[in-house]
Amino acid sequence: MEIERERGITIQSASISSLWKNHRINLIDTPGHVDFTVEVERSLRVLDGVVTVLDASAGVQAQTLTVWRQANKFSLPSIFFVNKMDKPCVDLSFCVASIEERLNVKVIPIVLPLFNKDGHLEGFIDVLNNLFLKFTRENRLQNNSSEWIQIEKNSQIEHISFSGFEDICLNLADIDSEFEKEIIKYPNLRNIPKEMVIKALRRNLISRKLSPLACGSALHCSLSVLPVLDMIVDFLPNPTENDYKNNKIDDEIIESCGIVYKVSHDTKEGQLNYVRLFKGDIELPSVSKYTLINANTDERQNNYKIFTPFSDYLQPIDKVKNGNIAVFTGLNNTKTGDTLIICDSSCKNKSFARFALEGINSPSPVFSCTIESPTLASEQKFLKALSELLVEDPSLRIREDSNTGQKILEGMGELQIEVLRERLLREYKLDVFIGPIRIGYRESPTKPVEHTEIIEDSLSQKLHRSWISLKFYIEPITKYDNIISVENGFGVFTGIELSLESENTEEIESANEVLSKRPELLKAVNDGCSVALFNGPKMGFAVTNVKVFLKSFTFSGRIQPTLLSACASRCLSGALRKSAINILEPLMQIEVTIVAGISGFPDVDNILHELSKRRARVISVDSQRKTSIITASIPLSETIGLSKILRTISSGLASFNLEQKGYQSVDVENVHINI
Repeated sequence: MEIERERGITIQSASISSLWKNHRINLIDTPGHVDFTVEVERSLRVLDGVVTVLDASAGVQAQTLTVWRQANKFSLPSIFFVNKMDKPCVDLSFCVASIEERLNVKVIPIVLPLFNKDGHLEGFIDVLNNLFLKFTRENRLQNNSSEWIQIEKNSQIEHISFSGFEDICLNLADIDSEFEKEIIKYPNLRNIPKEMVIKALRRNLISRKLSPLACGSALHCSLSVLPVLDMIVDFLPNPTENDYKNNKIDDEIIESCGIVYKVSHDTKEGQLNYVRLFKGDIELPSVSKYTLINANTDERQNNYKIFTPFSDYLQPIDKVKNGNIAVFTGLNNTKTGDTLIICDSSCKNKSFARFALEGINSPSPVFSCTIESPTLASEQKFLKALSELLVEDPSLRIREDSNTGQKILEGMGELQIEVLRERLLREYKLDVFIGPIRIGYRESPTKPVEHTEIIEDSLSQKLHRSWISLKFYIEPITKYDNIISVENGFGVFTGIELSLESENTEEIESANEVLSKRPELLKAVNDGCSVALFNGPKMGFAVTNVKVFLKSFTFSGRIQPTLLSACASRCLSGALRKSAINILEPLMQIEVTIVAGISGFPDVDNILHELSKRRARVISVDSQRKTSIITASIPLSETIGLSKILRTISSGLASFNLEQKGYQSVDVENVHINI
């Protein structure tokens, strides 16, 4: 996007396919900014492996740790590339130590840097292949790797190369008993076949016992990146070896399946659905003998096109093969996280929900603001544009304030909301009004309650008056005293749970029969509940951390879904008013990094004092060479203005990174609505 080029940051993940040594590599580049963490999450969901890029002068940074934890959820193996080795004062051993200490993974260096006596970079040594690349800023990527030359025997570089190869073998022997037994046959380690080492590295990387590492300077010496491509081909798992259990559909009737991991929009093609295939191939509808189906909606897709993405360019294709990434257009009612399947002829008239793969989780928004169209005349255009952008970014949400009727936009941060506003202006020509950014507080019930609501249809005939009665039982999902983790099921309302009870068994049977035969009625109940949860009873914040049980459902006359939805909304609102409500504030994990200046470290005690004033709880203070790292938990509201204060008291030597940790109860007097 143009905004990305102007700001010099990645906002949306970009996908490109390329060939290397007769292998197709599908590469997804993801953003690094915390506001766009959902882009990282949904990309990791469909990957087979990861290339983690580090700054040679910084090692593992806070955001590296965040993304690493995300990758661990999907059991993804990673190789490392330490970049910018031509910077002054770099230290590969420091980077390796920071990876092993902070990411808890054994590192096996494959490419080593070579420095002269003055500390200037001379080149790179590929110890696995015994190759050397002389460092010059004129080295640019070409169609072959001729600049990587074979190392001369008995040279100083050859001695360094063999020492590195020896370290690889000995480290592998410590990890892999099978490899240890094999190398005993070779008294001279120089005679160990390279293929045997590659096989052992691959086996232990896939089982996540180690991570190979290369280094280079991508900008100033492009050829130093080539070993990374070799490592991707040689070490990372292919699609059939992806061991993430939730990517597998073993049912024989399913010919093909894939997941929509990203959605965007194009002025010519409409909605672009980025799909990763996990089983089988998918052809164009004019060629395929079977129908493509959205397993989440049971909707058949009969008019779609397929493209291979090359960043912004789309190349039309007739067929996408297993393991690859493709863009589908023309899909109806499809969103991020949906599963696409093709099954054989025995699938007719069946429900496909059981075949849906694990979806993609979106973080809970922590900021909000009002958003309005520029004019009444542009309202419909505004709503359409907003719906498209919200489909693209699942971490953005929109709701309506029941008191003012204003639309409330919720997101992960100020930058994300700024980007949304710029996109509305540039892509849709809408100069929208954005209100003050606010902290995304939440309300939560703290005790279980029951409530019954009856609603009548005022338009029905007097002699045959239609009415609906609902009884809800609500309770908090997470029983808590202080902190609710975002990983404990806390978050978005996913629907009511049926728990019908009555002394009259006929009432229960009647309710079950109606709800099973008319699924739109259950949807109406859930929609009504969602409306009630938009605005809490205490301060008007969205309600979360609540479980809703339907205890009773009785009715007379014809059931209108709109009437049922209204009854559900009133019933849940009434239950919430009865329950004791807590205000919850977003809680962040902050990592403050302090680098040593010419005169040493700034006074860390001053920084700790500032954090303490802001209700932070210090978890640890660690020193690493010329860096000190303070890890703490802190309310999001207390981080306002913190960056400026830290720069002042540290003389510009301190910076920080935030990651959402969860929510905690907060007293009303500590609620700071506006930033």
